[in-house]
Amino acid sequence: DHRCCDPLDQHIKPALSYFLDILTPAAGVQSSEYDQVGLVTYDRVAQHVTSLTGDFQAVETLVNSRDGYEGGSSTNIGDAIMLAHQHLSTEGRPDSVWSMVLLTDGAPTFGRDCPTCEIQECSSGDAGDNLCKQWARATAQTSWDNHEITIYTICYGNRCNNWPHVRQLMRQIADITDNGVLDDPNGVSDNFWLVPDDTGLTDTFQEIADRIFTRLLR
Repeated sequence: DHRCCDPLDQHIKPALSYFLDILTPAAGVQSSEYDQVGLVTYDRVAQHVTSLTGDFQAVETLVNSRDGYEGGSSTNIGDAIMLAHQHLSTEGRPDSVWSMVLLTDGAPTFGRDCPTCEIQECSSGDAGDNLCKQWARATAQTSWDNHEITIYTICYGNRCNNWPHVRQLMRQIADITDNGVLDDPNGVSDNFWLVPDDTGLTDTFQEIADRIFTRLLR
């Protein structure tokens, strides 16, 4: 939800570029044999920007070409997870470790009852357990149950800092996908980051990259 937060250009793009630079293989290494990355954006619905590729520079160019306030005030976290899962499952190498990085700056405002159901709207300020939050958790659970995809979640900006129910959802998604089980109703996981402003965003992406590399080495 971009109504209260920094534009994409100002802080998120540089942090994402830094993250991609970390993942970029060293000179002389064939990147297609190692890490690959894709990009999904979301507002009312999720949008496939690029399929999995080892061309990190091409993805960075796509990131930097996106508009600063894409999607207005709509947020469909569940559809974003579902679409990213679809592309990982059809494009990812079977012998690789699959991960997602999910960043939001607000509560989900759209969701579904099932993958083929109509999209429904929820209130972003609703602290209750509404359909949109249920949909986000359900798609996270499916991504783990089907392919054991770990989701690293970032709750960024003013609303994440001020709204406990948004932080709770992002913790729950991380909790579900670190071992397939929601270990605590409020969500307990080291794969969740609260980043109130831009000062911690680059450090967060560095920590996520380190965790991805650690999983690859296990």
